[in-house]
Amino acid sequence: MLRRKPTRIELRGEDVEEYEKAKKMWTKETEKKEEDDSKLESLLDDSPMAYNDPKRIAKIHERIGYKPETVPSDGTATFNS
Repeated sequence: MLRRKPTRIELRGEDVEEYEKAKKMWTKETEKKEEDDSKLESLLDDSPMAYNDPKRIAKIHERIGYKPETVPSDGTATFNS
């Protein structure tokens, strides 16, 4: 088996500057995402009844193709065989 000399990685000033720029960009993106998430949470907190809104539920049922059928109140259910 052949042995090779260890690889040496040199860090230049340009590399450090590039890393600092990328780090600033990453922090800006995460701050923006956190801000957007907090705005969304505040919207949801303001309207707790939004989940039970009949219009919203009807849209969801339409989108997924759910068609609830009423069951007779006398307790007899019909099953298609």
